[in-house]
Amino acid sequence: MTNDLLFQVALTMVPNIGSVQAKILTEKFGTAENIFKAKKKDLECIEGIGEIKAHSIKKFEDFSDHNRNFFRRWNSLAGGCVSR
Repeated sequence: MTNDLLFQVALTMVPNIGSVQAKILTEKFGTAENIFKAKKKDLECIEGIGEIKAHSIKKFEDFSDHNRNFFRRWNSLAGGCVSR
């Protein structure tokens, strides 16, 4: 799995960020990884994001736990056939 795919998955797990906001952010910043690296003030300036959603993105830090949970879910759906 590529790094950007991991960041895309993480973006779907950020509270207050839905598919519409994720698309807007990706169009502005280019990649999901760039969204997480962006400054809070830059995120806040995006229409439809604002202070609360920007805070949710910047507060979201624990990719490792979400990554493990993603692989567990994926593995269970694939019948235990997915390697890491």
